[in-house]
Amino acid sequence: MEPQLEMINVLIDTIQTNLSLFSIISTNSLPADGGIYVEIRPSYSKSVYLNKKSSQIIPVIFKCKNADQNIALNAIYSIGNYLQALKTYPSGSTFKWLNAEVVESEPDLIGKQEDGSFIYTCKINITINL
Repeated sequence: MEPQLEMINVLIDTIQTNLSLFSIISTNSLPADGGIYVEIRPSYSKSVYLNKKSSQIIPVIFKCKNADQNIALNAIYSIGNYLQALKTYPSGSTFKWLNAEVVESEPDLIGKQEDGSFIYTCKINITINL
């Protein structure tokens, strides 16, 4: 398994093990009836070392949809606050997790759907060593 894919799996497992969210986290799509979705955005190198190993920043975006605005907000805040507060990060067999930082606005209201559901998003930069 490639480090980036293992990282997203470790990230999801860490959040779902330690937080009580209203929904499991999906990597397929944001469920039409509400839920939480995460996607990886294009990563970039922070540092490349002489041995060709590197530190990479992998932006991940969490999207949350719920008819109750407070539930959607609470889920997004919980994820961001939890990841930023971690003092020790779990690692995988192919990477070492170094940092998690909420970037841009947290949370960001994408919109209110016709069915009354609210969609919020939060972008978190995950730094790993490969």
